[in-house]
Amino acid sequence: MIVMINKFEYDDSSTGQTHLCQSHGVFKGSGSSTTTAMATTVGLPLAIGCRLLLQGRISERGVVIPTIPSLYEPILDELASLGITFDEHTSVTRGPF
Repeated sequence: MIVMINKFEYDDSSTGQTHLCQSHGVFKGSGSSTTTAMATTVGLPLAIGCRLLLQGRISERGVVIPTIPSLYEPILDELASLGITFDEHTSVTRGPF
């Protein structure tokens, strides 16, 4: 089982506010010794990305960080269809600066 919690704080220059984005996910393996939660959450995004690359749906080449919407959106969409999602909540913590 994997429990993942992420917290990101960022400033929105258009509003002068500081936001806190929190996400969490709980992932369980299949119960077998080979299909663990870690293997699933690491292997599936990689496999989906490889398939999209081979299908020509990803044009970036080389070492690419996953902050490009054309890269992460189709991968996250397919992961969601497989039940791998995060619950996310964003709140204003300060503002305006």
